[in-house]
Amino acid sequence: MHITRINRFFAKPHLAEDLHEFLNSVLPTLRKAPGCQSAQLLRGKDDPHEFVLIEQWDSVAAHKSGAQIIPPDQFDVVLPMLAKPPTGSYYVAG
Repeated sequence: MHITRINRFFAKPHLAEDLHEFLNSVLPTLRKAPGCQSAQLLRGKDDPHEFVLIEQWDSVAAHKSGAQIIPPDQFDVVLPMLAKPPTGSYYVAG
């Protein structure tokens, strides 16, 4: 059974476009990770500073392993763009 990981990001008001560009830039890397079935970025219709990244993985372990593919220095780039810490949870169909 696969799992879905939903991550929420909120950009600082003047950095929404930068965050959007950054999140889009990591999608190809995530999609190539072993166990990644899909990854989709959504932007808030009512709040363009809100982003949701929906990922489907073979397992939680696959997600955790896949997340390590993103170089750690990339996180240093994104943190100053965020209005608050990102959140994320795992979900299963049912």
